Amino acid sequence: PIVTENYSGGAIYAKSNSSVTIGGYCTFSENTAEGNGGGVYAYNSTVTMENGNVFLNKATYGGGIYIHASVFVMDDGEISNNTASNFGGGIMVQIDKAKSSATINGGSVSGNIAENEANGGGGIWVNGSSDYSATLTVNGGHISDNIAKNGYGGGIRVQNSYAYLNLNGGTIMGNSALRGGGVENDGNMTVSGAPHVYANTLYSENGEDNTINNIYLPRNNTIKIGEGGLHTDPETYVEPMIGVTLENPSAYNTVAECDSDYSYGFQSDDTKYVTAYDAGNKKVILAESICII
Repeated sequence: PIVTENYSGGAIYAKSNSSVTIGGYCTFSENTAEGNGGGVYAYNSTVTMENGNVFLNKATYGGGIYIHASVFVMDDGEISNNTASNFGGGIMVQIDKAKSSATINGGSVSGNIAENEANGGGGIWVNGSSDYSATLTVNGGHISDNIAKNGYGGGIRVQNSYAYLNLNGGTIMGNSALRGGGVENDGNMTVSGAPHVYANTLYSENGEDNTINNIYLPRNNTIKIGEGGLHTDPETYVEPMIGVTLENPSAYNTVAECDSDYSYGFQSDDTKYVTAYDAGNKKVILAESICII
């Protein structure tokens, strides 16, 4: 392990168009950065994770990896059990004077913790600005068992309207937060393919609160259906399963905007509501369930 007094990059500091590949049996473990990126910090660079492990690292922001105006691609490997004392327990995706992006194709982001900051992002935190966007694309892999102890987005926190989440596959489960156990979407979220977002909960210190809270949509935010729509996974033959909680549910609530009926891919975390398709307005909605005897 390396304990550094540098502000950023406990094990690796990449900058100025650097290119870093993490593969094989490469392991970054038990490193500490005072500021950003307990394991890896990248500024204006590209990091590709083909395999390997980034675990048990600590930082104020981005406990495992901090992607700062950079590009990150994860094909396999593990980012696990890292801790951010503020936000971005596993991965932090942040802009500066350029866009920033992260793509998860495989591997796992699990057991990471964001401790003290309301911004949260136990697994991954994504933040953009009016000048430059930040984008997280999840095509596969697992985002699981991450915690935002005092914040939002146990698995993923999409921080603002300049941040984007493209959820095309993969599984988000077993995460917890004060709100948005799986995903807190304060930005722009598009889903397609056959992703699974389920069994995420509200966080409690003693672990006794098992209230289901998967994707949380505050302030009437909605989800967009991406090109190709939702469909059965061709490898597993499993249909998409996306749990949703709304901030202020009423008798009629818009969840997603789409030209076809994709209501089968969504389910309400609150059993008082059911999913349905409003063909006239081209929307998937949550409506109050009515029992007719």
